[in-house]
Amino acid sequence: MDPSHEVVAWSRGLRVLLAQRGASQRAVERRLGWAAGYLSQLLRPGRPPELKARHLLAVLDALDEPPATFFSQLYDLAPRPAADPSDDGRAAGGREAPLDLDEVERRIVAAIQRELDRREAARPAPRPGPPPHRRRKKSRGKKAR
Repeated sequence: MDPSHEVVAWSRGLRVLLAQRGASQRAVERRLGWAAGYLSQLLRPGRPPELKARHLLAVLDALDEPPATFFSQLYDLAPRPAADPSDDGRAAGGREAPLDLDEVERRIVAAIQRELDRREAARPAPRPGPPPHRRRKKSRGKKAR
């Protein structure tokens, strides 16, 4: 899925969650220490500032919503019953069975960590600069005239 479509889906999902909880955007902004209207700006896809994963996770935390629950509802991922030893993880028809909430959360955290690692690796190494400036010691003797 195109990242811009993901941002639209996240934005819609947050709007639905806010409505379900009866929480105002301003109350969430206050809880997060954000300026008035910032969340409203984030929830308008396609215009700056853009909703990022860190914003999404902060809002979910402020609403006490586990990310796994949010994403499973957003992408219609039904919880899977306890594993059957004879089950190979596939549903009828050979398709993958829906993931449980813990697996969804693990995959989200892993994806975020991979992106952070990728960004860290892409960051240029700091250039070595000149040695630090050393101050000259002042003589403790009498001034020469």
